[in-house]
Amino acid sequence: MDDFKFTEKQIRRRATEQSFERGERYARQGRVLGIVRRGDRLTALCAGSAPYPYRVSILLEGGRIAETLCTCPYDWGGDCKHIIATLLTALDAPEDIPERPTLAELLNEQSKDRLIDLISELADSMPGLEDALDDWLTGELPEYKLYDPYGPYDEYDTW
Repeated sequence: MDDFKFTEKQIRRRATEQSFERGERYARQGRVLGIVRRGDRLTALCAGSAPYPYRVSILLEGGRIAETLCTCPYDWGGDCKHIIATLLTALDAPEDIPERPTLAELLNEQSKDRLIDLISELADSMPGLEDALDDWLTGELPEYKLYDPYGPYDEYDTW
């Protein structure tokens, strides 16, 4: 695994003072759960104020932070406290982060029949997936998001 090439100072610059302080507190409280590295992507769950944890995804390029995403509704500039908590947790103990195969690697190992079964099962349990796949496979770009980060959490919305 490549070493992270970002610092706490760089993480701090990505957030408002309030978001950084709250993210730092979340990291200390151990609210970052299930952090995993898959190639150049870090993913984690972060327990916040909602009754369910938020999903965090961080794309790294050359060990540097390239893109961050969180399913929380934060929209006040910079990274949210969940992203900050995840970055600080990763920076604090990179050796504790399990490395897993990327999605492409996992899918590449599967037979066509197994992939068809997987996608069919997911489409049966995730409203909108079948239409999104149809649009993507026919070359029509959908004007909607497959996953609404502000929508309700239910039994199908698991990691």
